[in-house]
Amino acid sequence: MFWLLSLVGAFLVGALLVYLLGTVFGRGEALPPVTAGNAKLQHWENLENGPLTAEGIRDAGFSLEIRGYNQAEVDFYIDRLAGRIKELEQQVGGAAHAPENHAPENHAAEDSAADTSIAEEYIAEEYIAEPREQER
Repeated sequence: MFWLLSLVGAFLVGALLVYLLGTVFGRGEALPPVTAGNAKLQHWENLENGPLTAEGIRDAGFSLEIRGYNQAEVDFYIDRLAGRIKELEQQVGGAAHAPENHAPENHAAEDSAADTSIAEEYIAEEYIAEPREQER
């Protein structure tokens, strides 16, 4: 009986230790999720005004949601990339330098104009109004 109680006690101590270490140090993620306050605003500032260079694109990070990355952040960043690429294409002559056998243009960005306003509402509600409420 002593061995059984010792085994159960050791198991409980181990489980408590795993829980405490997991709570204090996290799950070993490279970066903690951006969830609230000034960190959330700084994250959006980086997405909005960060450099659109090869290194800047590689270093871009997005918040994780239940079903993957935060869709509003990814859509916003892709729209910025598309605008920058279009600007660069116009600087070098655009269609004059494009190959003749190119795939038809994807008008998803134009179709998503309504989605952009939804994303802007989400951003304003989620990232601006919420921290102000928490400050009160």
